[in-house]
Parts: sequence; structure tokens; C-alpha cells
Amino acid sequence: MKFLKTSALLCCVGFSGELLAERELPNFEIGLGGGKGIDVELFNLDFTVNIPMTSFLSSQINLDSNYVFGDPDLGDFAVSEFNGMGFIRVKEGRIGAGLGTLQLKSKSGAYETEQVQVVRGTAALYVKDVTFSWDYAKFDDDFRATTSLRAGLIWYPSEGQKLALFRERYDSTEGWRLESFVQPQKYRQHLALGVVLRGGNADIFPYMGLALRYYFDRGMSFKQRERSYH
Repeated sequence: MKFLKTSALLCCVGFSGELLAERELPNFEIGLGGGKGIDVELFNLDFTVNIPMTSFLSSQINLDSNYVFGDPDLGDFAVSEFNGMGFIRVKEGRIGAGLGTLQLKSKSGAYETEQVQVVRGTAALYVKDVTFSWDYAKFDDDFRATTSLRAGLIWYPSEGQKLALFRERYDSTEGWRLESFVQPQKYRQHLALGVVLRGGNADIFPYMGLALRYYFDRGMSFKQRERSYH
């Protein structure tokens, strides 16, 4: 994992160089979330660094940690992922790929920590105020408590609002995910607040949670930000 972190950082910094100076500097995002499923409580903390390089190339570094309490099979545990992503962007959409590691760790030490490599692929098509999105993760089939596929659409009814509906695969079971986010005007598009609903055949569903995201750069609409960086 240490090797992956070092390689991703060196690649992003070395490749961007003068191109960053001509366009934009890296920007940072932090996300917090929490909610409740069937007899399970979930909390999330993630950190993202977006690194623009040219008008059609960008990269991203992600650290995402999920903490689950009361799972009937795994007890209290944490699932964390560190990855680096690269994107090719055009006016009509984007494609991307990345590599990282996933780690599953018991909070009580009831079972050994699992760690596997993960390969990610992503694509999106932009049609006016709607984005059709597809995200896929390939990892060891025995690894649990992780979403491997998410496909659906995102609608931006206004600059400060977005609605999203996805079909997703969690622990080899099919389900759905509904999101609604707003950017309160008084925070000048630096803060996003949202509600997340999930359903499906997994033991933790249905799930309802709240999410908060803060952007450490200039303010912009959901559509502009996500089509520029995500």
C-alpha cells in the first residue's frame, strides 16, 4: 500500500508540472456521512485531491473509509480504500481508470485483516443537465462489504441542486441508491448537504443516511464541478 501511495503521488506531480501552472492548481474535498440500516450503523469519511493537468486530462487521489457497527456477520469493522485515478475528458463525457488497495479490518480483532488490490473503471455521458454515469471496481471475489458496480443518472435541476438514481451491486447482491444534494447559498457553493437512501437484498438494507461535503477551492455549481473533476 505504501508503494501504491508513493507511486500515485509521484506520477501525478511529475506529469502535471508546467501544465498545472497554465490552467488550475489541485483542489481538495472532504466528505462526512452517517446513517442507519437494519440493525447497523454506518459512518463515512473520505478525502479527495483533484489534479487538473490539461483541458482533456486530469487525475485524482482518493482515500475513502467506511465504519460499520453491528453487522450480523462481520461485527464492527472498517473498510478503507486508497486509489489513484486518471481521466480523459471531452465535451460529451469522460472515461477513466485507476488502481488502488482495499482493506477490511475487524475493530475487535475477531478475524484477520484482509487487503486486496482494486482496479477501477469509470465512464460518463453528458446530455444537457443529465449525466449518465457508470463506475466499476474489480477485486478479489471473496472481499466483502464493498460496492463493485454503480450505474445510473444524475440530474442537475439548478446550480445548487442535484438528484441521482443508481443501480448498484453490493456484496454480489443487486440494489438501488437514491441521492439528493443541495448547496446552501450562504456558503457560496463550498458546502454540499445531502440525503442518501439505499435498498436491496443485502442484510444492511434499507439504509438512510445524511452526507456533508466541503470543497476547498472556488465555488461552482454541481454540474460544473463534477464534469470538470469527477
